[in-house]
Amino acid sequence: MSEKIKLVKIIKYVFSSLWRIDKWRTILYLVVTNLRSLFSIPELYLNKLFIETLLAAIAAGSFTSYSQPLLLLVIVRFLVQLSESILSRIGYFLGYQLRLKYQASTDDFISDKLYQLEIPVIESAEFTTRFSRLRSNRYRGFNLANSVISIPSEIASIFSSLALIYILKPWMVLISLLFSLPKLFIRRKLAHNRFKNDEIIQQKYSTRNEVENLLNHQQEEVRTLGAFSFLKEKRRQIRDEINNLNLSSDKRMYLLGIFQEFLDQLFSRGFEIYLVINAILGRITFGDFQAASSALNRLTVSLGNVLNVIGDSMENQIYLSDLMWFIDHPVEPFFSHKNSVNLSPKNSLIKFNHVNFHYPGHQKFSLKNLNFEIKPAEKIALVGLNGAGKSTIVKLLCGFYKPTSGQVSFGSHNIFSYPPEVYRSHLAVLYQNFCYYSVSAKESIGLGNILKLEDFQAIQSVAKLTKIDSWIKSLPQQYQTPLATHYPNGVQPSGGQRQRIALARIMLKSAEVYILDEPTSQVDALAEEEIFSEVLDLLKDKTVIFISHRFCTVRRADRILLIEDGQITENESHEKLMAQNGTYARLFSLQAKSYQ
Repeated sequence: MSEKIKLVKIIKYVFSSLWRIDKWRTILYLVVTNLRSLFSIPELYLNKLFIETLLAAIAAGSFTSYSQPLLLLVIVRFLVQLSESILSRIGYFLGYQLRLKYQASTDDFISDKLYQLEIPVIESAEFTTRFSRLRSNRYRGFNLANSVISIPSEIASIFSSLALIYILKPWMVLISLLFSLPKLFIRRKLAHNRFKNDEIIQQKYSTRNEVENLLNHQQEEVRTLGAFSFLKEKRRQIRDEINNLNLSSDKRMYLLGIFQEFLDQLFSRGFEIYLVINAILGRITFGDFQAASSALNRLTVSLGNVLNVIGDSMENQIYLSDLMWFIDHPVEPFFSHKNSVNLSPKNSLIKFNHVNFHYPGHQKFSLKNLNFEIKPAEKIALVGLNGAGKSTIVKLLCGFYKPTSGQVSFGSHNIFSYPPEVYRSHLAVLYQNFCYYSVSAKESIGLGNILKLEDFQAIQSVAKLTKIDSWIKSLPQQYQTPLATHYPNGVQPSGGQRQRIALARIMLKSAEVYILDEPTSQVDALAEEEIFSEVLDLLKDKTVIFISHRFCTVRRADRILLIEDGQITENESHEKLMAQNGTYARLFSLQAKSYQ
């Protein structure tokens, strides 16, 4: 697709967005912005009349006969300039309101579109890079619209200025245009160079931010490791690389800018000298000289503005190509939205049938010919070494990834036969890297079930279950206390407290299947024992799948699935696995020995 077509497509999208957001304010902004251009010729002509009338009064040696026309000209000039100023203020206010609405609409659109894309797409390297750049430049669309809207006003100002200049010397119009062409080339070149640099800089910013996070928010580990000097030097190196890239781009920009300014000044001063000579020789009046000088200044400014608009449009078009890429990105849902089947909560049989899986971009299989069933209300533990495939099983069960081959079914159908919101309403998942919400304690738990967000009794009940209620009650505002220190009276929960809150959150959800990935890894052994006893008792009629490296916890399961290199090598109860004296029994004994 050619760049012109891309630019037209982007402009069309931006204006259709503004039209959808606020049609009448967009129209009013367009009208007000361009009404100002109507004042250009009257203002220049009034200034010319004022100078000529004033000079005539001076030549006559009496202001009496000229006082009335001079006063009238002053009043009219005042009204014209005041009207232009008022329109300018109104335009700024309307533009500010539209900008805020456009930004909100853009953020909503990006979130909605991102929610429609599947996890493998979002986690791909190419998508991550382009989406990060998109997020940084997502508001450029309004800048582009603002530039396009101002074009008629600037063009009208240019033509009004050129008209006055043409009256004096037609050939000066051609010279004015020729001197303006290098500006367009300069802006075009700078935009492309800046975009290329940004692609490289964006990656370096990501690395720098990671180092900054370690230096600013991981003080305990940094000090313990003695890594402060190393990380500080690492940050300096990355910062220098970023600065050098920016400096290289800025140097070209400033040098080309100096050349552009030289051309502007050469033309302006040359034209002024020409006008002065003609005024002295009596070929033009001083009023013509003043009008032509003003027209020249206005022409220079307006030409500069138009070229800036064109340059900005080209620059914005380059950056907004990421937005158009995102808009056009195909949505290929895993789940069926048409001809979907009904899901009965009573039939919650889970089945992995000859499931093989490898992550996109990887050749090695994470899961190999996986075959197992989980009956309704059964308690299953997944155990194995790190990287064995336990969390991958959870991702496939949640429908975040599709098996490379084979099928995952829930009830009597493939999980992708159901609408995603219906299927996932039957799942409650505590992820190993669970989310931490900087909201009140009540909301942080209540997010587990939006329908119960205002049900304080239900929220407190699960908080008591996960042994976090007493801590919340000790806070300054109890359940209304913000769980972030950047809020007034906010607090920062410990790792164990966060995990209990997260566990309470999923316990609030009315699901058929509960998946707990390392649910008590950050709590002490005594608390773990109490929490698991109460959780399993409360969920006795539900299916529970939990992953844990603590074998004292997994022994409670009805069955234990040992995962080794993406395969199930053992699948029995704790007692039977111990009797078999296989890998599970060996791992259990090794861990038990460490507690002796």
